[in-house]
Amino acid sequence: MINRRTVMRIFVGAALLPFLSACESQLPVAGDGLNTAVAEVLPNARVVLLDDQNVLQFTATAAAVPQSASVPGRSSWVYRVGTGDVLKIIVWGVSELNDPSQYIEGAPAPGTVVQADGTVFFPYVGAVEVSGKTVPEIREALTKGLSEYFPDPQVEVRVIEFNSQSAVISGAVENPARYPLSTNPTRLLDLVAQARLDPARADTERVILRRNGKTYPINLDAFVRYGRESSNPLVLDGDTVFVPDRKPEEAFVLGEVKTVSSVNISERDVSLTQIVSEAGGLNIRDADARGIFVFRRDSDGLTVFQLDVSNPSAYLIGTRFAMKAQDVVFVTTDPVSRWNRVISDLLPSLSVYQTASDI
Repeated sequence: MINRRTVMRIFVGAALLPFLSACESQLPVAGDGLNTAVAEVLPNARVVLLDDQNVLQFTATAAAVPQSASVPGRSSWVYRVGTGDVLKIIVWGVSELNDPSQYIEGAPAPGTVVQADGTVFFPYVGAVEVSGKTVPEIREALTKGLSEYFPDPQVEVRVIEFNSQSAVISGAVENPARYPLSTNPTRLLDLVAQARLDPARADTERVILRRNGKTYPINLDAFVRYGRESSNPLVLDGDTVFVPDRKPEEAFVLGEVKTVSSVNISERDVSLTQIVSEAGGLNIRDADARGIFVFRRDSDGLTVFQLDVSNPSAYLIGTRFAMKAQDVVFVTTDPVSRWNRVISDLLPSLSVYQTASDI
């Protein structure tokens, strides 16, 4: 027959076991116990207690602004006519040489198309080589040819449809496509604007420009923010531009805080004090203010930083400790709270035992 003492042991053991296990999973906040607990799970990690003297030593430095590669090519832009371009040629005062039709967007251009052999045909002059020439050079050639038939001809040449030169843009833009290059120089920012950058996705610090089989990283953001000319290169015929998606950089807050969460730190600097504040602060009833831990893995291995805010002034130390992507902030449980949890869960079991003992 099982006596009353045995029944009590069964109830007490059943009630204590899960909570003792939970207690063992919490990090001790001081002494050899902390180092031992860390070493058991993370054998190569080191523990650092943050204070006024060392906080800046371990604070994450701001990431360097990515540099733009030096892109070879022309530094100035002169448009040279090519195959497929459409020219509008006007000889003032000679109506028989002029096409009276007007250019209407969407309709076939009323002009002279540059043929595959790089020439255009014009009355009296015949076939004129225009491919690779600038508009002033074409005007000069036509003027010279017409001067044999008309005194002092006044010739105007315009490119009314640009088809021979273009650049392609893709990635985190709303309108990825091939865009023609015109007489006005097109720089990287111009091309991105035409394609309508998607600001929610685009990583403008890591734009990729491909030219002549080679790849060049471009930090377009450095031009927008700091005016770095090298970060807004001239776009040339055949260039391909890729705007990558931004990879979110997050830090995580776990344990005895009011809101367990992940915090995006891609666009801003966030301190340890700030990230705890954004999580709603410590859970006053359960948190151990001595045990705010930051787990960080870098090239030197894994480090466990500890901030003791049992004295509220220590939050000032936390304002100087900058978070890095993939940092994990963990607030451990107050030993008194753990004991109270054990007692509160134990009491119902004891009540059952008391009732059984009264039978």
